[in-house]
Amino acid sequence: MSDKDEALLFAQQTGASAKLSAGVKIRARIFGGDPEAIQFKDATEAVGLRLDYGQDKGKKRLPCISTAYTAFQKLGAERYMEMLQVILDAWNGAPDSFRRENVQGISAFVDLYHDEYDPKRLVSRLKRYDPLHIYREGKASGLNLAGYKKYLNQVWLMYNGSSRKNVLPQKY
Repeated sequence: MSDKDEALLFAQQTGASAKLSAGVKIRARIFGGDPEAIQFKDATEAVGLRLDYGQDKGKKRLPCISTAYTAFQKLGAERYMEMLQVILDAWNGAPDSFRRENVQGISAFVDLYHDEYDPKRLVSRLKRYDPLHIYREGKASGLNLAGYKKYLNQVWLMYNGSSRKNVLPQKY
């Protein structure tokens, strides 16, 4: 058994003794040569970020690997990179900007409104808020929105602001 085969087998563990973190799994899959995992890593690094396998939360480090990988699989490499670039441009790679809730909300927004929204407007609107705003307001909202939709709603509200001209319809 080669080192790559062993790494892929390691990544497929069910966690009988200890559950593997998303960072450890994706690192093993990358080392093992999994093409999709390598594309994910390459797309993340192409926008100037590093995968944060140990969740150390540094500048321009992506700690929510499981959430980001799910977004990558759903959006594809091009839209995934667009979503990361929006976050990076809005908050300059601040550690709190790459929280799970931000990645969920902004990736859902980019996916849902891809052909309608203006990325420059989204970045400028997001810059007006602290990176934790999406998380705080999403948790505090009394809306009965499931999971990621709480955070998508915050991004939608931030994007629309008080504008009458650039308002996007609510599609979720």
